[in-house]
Amino acid sequence: MGKIVIITPIFPPEQRGPATYCFELCQKIPSVVITFTKDPTPIKNIKIISIPQSGGLFIRQVRLLWQIINTDCDLIYAQGADVCGFAAVIAGKLLHKPVVIKFVGDLSIELKRDFKKGDLLAKFVELVTFVVLRLADKIIFPARHLQDSICEKYKIDKNKTNVIYNAVN
Repeated sequence: MGKIVIITPIFPPEQRGPATYCFELCQKIPSVVITFTKDPTPIKNIKIISIPQSGGLFIRQVRLLWQIINTDCDLIYAQGADVCGFAAVIAGKLLHKPVVIKFVGDLSIELKRDFKKGDLLAKFVELVTFVVLRLADKIIFPARHLQDSICEKYKIDKNKTNVIYNAVN
């Protein structure tokens, strides 16, 4: 198996879904993890790189892109199109490496619905998501209904997508 870099916004000791998923996944698949979590939980034989959260969105994305480019890998696996996906697809194009995006939810919809954020921010996130999904080599969804709705909304060819349920065995 080739070298995989897993890019995740959160990692243990944080306890939300992506953190737990990545923690379990990287114990099964030899990889390097890049995360925004401060002081991530170490895992034997897994290199974990923490990106400082200071400096604002643009600086964090530049740091993330720099780390991805400087990580020896055969495949880039990003947990999400919004926080991790943009730097991942840019690095993938620069390095000529395949990029897989795991897509678990549409942040643009969540911003409008849950946080009552203005249309400008939601439109920006929607644009970033559109670009990331178009540039990704493969998109993984945890459920068929999400695959259907996102492929329809962003006009993504279903042939470049798969449904893989969240359980890690």
